[in-house]
Amino acid sequence: MQQGQQQQPAPAQPQQPAVPAIPPSQMTKDQLMNYLVNAPPAQAKQILGERLYHLIQGSQGELAGKITGMLLEGLDNSEL
Repeated sequence: MQQGQQQQPAPAQPQQPAVPAIPPSQMTKDQLMNYLVNAPPAQAKQILGERLYHLIQGSQGELAGKITGMLLEGLDNSEL
């Protein structure tokens, strides 16, 4: 490197959110809460949706996707 020139730092790469080691449907309540608290709002909503879908599917079958969507639609990210 020549004198007088400064090395430009590499542009910061956006940090990828951590992917949970276990699926949300198999997380305990404490694991899920810990993950939701530390995740970005959009990812927290996705994880919550996966957990809700699994719980609703057991009793509502084919309607689980629609019910989960309606619940999440009415939920503001600040309420997470």
